[in-house]
Amino acid sequence: MDNSYISFSFNIENSNNANAKKLPSCILSTLQAGSALPQTKTGITNRKKLFKSLNIDINNILSVKQIHSRNVFATDELKELPDGDGIITCNRSLIPSVVVADCMPVFLFDPVKGCFGVLHSGWAGTGIIADALNLASKRYGAKAENFRVILGPHIRDCCYTITEERAEYFKKNFGTDSISLDEKRAIAGNKWQYRLSLASANLNILAKTGVRAKNIIDTNLCTYCTKKNGDFLFGSHRRQTKELAPDEERKGKFTQMVASVFW
Repeated sequence: MDNSYISFSFNIENSNNANAKKLPSCILSTLQAGSALPQTKTGITNRKKLFKSLNIDINNILSVKQIHSRNVFATDELKELPDGDGIITCNRSLIPSVVVADCMPVFLFDPVKGCFGVLHSGWAGTGIIADALNLASKRYGAKAENFRVILGPHIRDCCYTITEERAEYFKKNFGTDSISLDEKRAIAGNKWQYRLSLASANLNILAKTGVRAKNIIDTNLCTYCTKKNGDFLFGSHRRQTKELAPDEERKGKFTQMVASVFW
């Protein structure tokens, strides 16, 4: 069995639309596959190996230079895109892809209009999913209620501790249930005493945009702590760099995984 990636499937139960009979595939590479950052030689080599195993033409991959933003692009052409963190398309020959390493990959598919895509949603880019759905509506006439959404593996609240400042930001903008207080850390005086649930924040956003709960799948996998056969399954920026000094020393020291959606 190939352990270089894991795959996910959209929920299309009770869909009467003919397009729903065929579904795009969603994959996320693993720690075993190595870093897949397209701006490095190693990343390019690892990507080629991964996509070859999936019978995917790497020349059809559509990607962006990620900047932890809410910028999403809709295109049906294979072309260079501006800096951003999300791609949607209706062109089945294209393969929207982003890289993640604790941030959440979000997979999207509308079986009615046929548009699909993938987003890179970290704490700074939380809300990008609403912008993507809005763009899909303007570009393709898609409706939020028809979208199928997969919240991919990311660092979850079991391992994601944050400061009070960031906690207040999420409470204000994405719901109080996205934040919990770690009492042991609080008593110890640790400034990283709050836990952040990116899943809860995004579920709140999806509810407001009109995506039906039955059409949402949360993979419930944490990139920081999930193991398989005793070994870590995913790359994790926080786990792999926690012993390193900030900034420059951390660059290139963690495994960036590629998330792709394709036909």
